[in-house]
Amino acid sequence: MPLRYYECSKCDHTFSVFQSLHAKLKKRCPKCKGKIYQDLTGISTSVKQYNTVGSVAERNTKELGTYGRDAKEQELQQENEKLRKKKDSILENRGIKTIKGNKTSGVTEKAVKLVESGDKKAIKRYIMTGK
Repeated sequence: MPLRYYECSKCDHTFSVFQSLHAKLKKRCPKCKGKIYQDLTGISTSVKQYNTVGSVAERNTKELGTYGRDAKEQELQQENEKLRKKKDSILENRGIKTIKGNKTSGVTEKAVKLVESGDKKAIKRYIMTGK
């Protein structure tokens, strides 16, 4: 419910009233019974609904429906597959071999060997320079 501000044109009395948006505006000053007008420069207290990432995602999912959501997921999976293939081809063109597997997908053979060796200086050098 908004807070409406009023000002009397006769005695300059100002006051505020919580009123429904559908309620009729006040017409008379409670002090001198003079004519009043609504002061639209006053601050209104209304509740603002903030959109969070979760609420926007939920609303968009509901709007898509089951068919739309499934189509969107399939589209995203295809896009991820294209990006993975592009990354693999770039690495292959540069002569970098990658290990295919569950835990080490896309990790270079050299990186795996360095980690297995436990040589901290070599691992640090590889991270910093790639050599």
